[in-house]
Amino acid sequence: MKKLSYIFLILSLMTGLSACKNFLEVKPQDPALTLVEDSFKNKNDFQRMLNSCYDAARSDNFFGGKLVFASDFMADDIDGTLFTGDWGSVYGHRTSTFIPITSEIWQDPYIVIYRCNTLEEQLAITTASDLTAADKERMLGEARFLRALCHFEMVRLYGQPVGGGKDNDVQSGIPIRLVPDQSKIVRSTTQEVYTQVLADLDDAIAKLPESNGVYADKWAAKGMKAKVLFQMNRNDDALVLLDDIMNNSGKTLNTDLTKRYTTPGDAANTEVLFGLLSKKNELSKIIDVYNKRPTADVPLSQSLLNELKLEASDIRDSLWTEVKNAGTPVQRIQSTKFKYFSGRECVLPVLHLTELTLMRAEINAIKGSGDAALVDLNKIRTRANLLPYISTLQDALLTEIRHQRRIEMFGEGNRLHDLKRVGAFYQSTLAIRTSPWNCAGMILQIPNAEAAGNLDIQFNEQGGCE
Repeated sequence: MKKLSYIFLILSLMTGLSACKNFLEVKPQDPALTLVEDSFKNKNDFQRMLNSCYDAARSDNFFGGKLVFASDFMADDIDGTLFTGDWGSVYGHRTSTFIPITSEIWQDPYIVIYRCNTLEEQLAITTASDLTAADKERMLGEARFLRALCHFEMVRLYGQPVGGGKDNDVQSGIPIRLVPDQSKIVRSTTQEVYTQVLADLDDAIAKLPESNGVYADKWAAKGMKAKVLFQMNRNDDALVLLDDIMNNSGKTLNTDLTKRYTTPGDAANTEVLFGLLSKKNELSKIIDVYNKRPTADVPLSQSLLNELKLEASDIRDSLWTEVKNAGTPVQRIQSTKFKYFSGRECVLPVLHLTELTLMRAEINAIKGSGDAALVDLNKIRTRANLLPYISTLQDALLTEIRHQRRIEMFGEGNRLHDLKRVGAFYQSTLAIRTSPWNCAGMILQIPNAEAAGNLDIQFNEQGGCE
């Protein structure tokens, strides 16, 4: 049976300018019903729906803000000792099902997934004459890429990692949604989610072109697959993809450390494989919170600052940090990484060559290929005005690579997952601040809104990290 929906809601989906709760709250002016597929009459209709997927991905609840904040605040790069309310709970590793943050972060990735699934469903049945086979392949590839990205980020925040000290065949991940409906479904296992993510990325790699403007392309999908495999400790498989990207993508490390976040059209921004545009007049929460608050509401932790100042010649300390309220009892140091954007747009970097370069360095060090690891490591050190690292002793080399990874990627929502990966596969006693890396409070709780009416949904373990 064909699905029915208000045409107003379909148009709202395709504009992608508001969250799900907003367009569901607006009363349609025309009560007449229309078929969903009748709202996809030509190529422009499909492209608008696809654009709305990207819009939701850069929202304040997702990559533009709260998803990144939650990852950063649970880790050790932020000093949240003065945080109160919901964010105090996140920082203190004690989230509950009722705090709004758990629902807000849960909401927008599933909006992206719903829209991607709707797009895929309509691509399968459309008779639009101006939609070529190549258009369909590209759009389906982008939808699969975004769906994989959402499931991956969600399972990392709401489930313990693969290799997390539990049986992954029964360890709860998140619900996998592959069709456009809102039925209540149970959580798949962590392993099942990762399997689906990899399947979607394989489809995206097969379907996407090598160049696709500011949208996801084949190299973005390969890079994301390498990142997923790295998180799973499937290092040999990840290394094959990383070598391919380094040798054949045409991407190069930015020589200017202020250019990673500038508009993709900036000729100096040479290394972003996938980023989401954030318009200056809409300033994403990342830019607002990390850069614009005069009182440094989100100060950097002392442990991160110590690493930034470890070598006096390191230029990243002065480029990426700023002292607020100097000489007063409320002196704080905050990030300025996101202030370097040109014109009216900046890039929220989801995947860039710096990350992949350090990823390859770490894998080679783990495999005992110290000389190869040094080549990649020293690309990063030289750019930061540091002398080349020379030791190939494995433990020291890995420590240095992970040190550089922390500095290069703070404020981008990766630190928590890096620590969990190391804890899961290499240092089982690792602590994040003073808490075990895999304690109950190191993941977000399933929101009550998801559990409402779904008695079969499984909550995460309660108890925080005390």
